[in-house]
Amino acid sequence: MLDSIWKPDLFFANEKGANFHDVTTDNKLLRISKNGKVLYSIR
Repeated sequence: MLDSIWKPDLFFANEKGANFHDVTTDNKLLRISKNGKVLYSIR
């Protein structure tokens, strides 16, 4: 279900350099409330 939700690309305009740390498993949370509020978290 997480793959079917559109997520904007995150970038910082003044970034001089960055690394993406690889982990063995994804740690993601998706919570959709009854009122339509969506919580998406990744660590």
